[in-house]
Amino acid sequence: MKQNRRFTRTTIPGVKVVMKTTEGKAIEALLRNISLCGVSVVTDDLLPVGAKVEVEIIREPSGSRKSPKHPIQGHIVRHTSNGMAVEFAKMDVDQFSYLKELIASRLGKSPVLQEITDFLQKKDTARTE
Repeated sequence: MKQNRRFTRTTIPGVKVVMKTTEGKAIEALLRNISLCGVSVVTDDLLPVGAKVEVEIIREPSGSRKSPKHPIQGHIVRHTSNGMAVEFAKMDVDQFSYLKELIASRLGKSPVLQEITDFLQKKDTARTE
């Protein structure tokens, strides 16, 4: 069965995700998988579908340095059997660059850059039609 995904999902072991609601509630979860469009997490603490969240991806490398903070705006799109999925709504250049590098560390730069190029070309083609 062909999947209609814009970007490849990947797992990154040892990554935590903190989601903060607009009301200030914070939920810590484990990353199940991630793409340039969103993230799926493992948690028992579910937020309602449609809830707006700020997603912070925390990857603590071996050593004392902490991950840079690049929270990304998103919303809950579905619940899963052991968590939920968030679609990213908007991100600035620094957030996008951090996310791209995080995913490329797992998939390699070439596939990630090719997916971005293909996506942008499709958007440009749709705009000119």
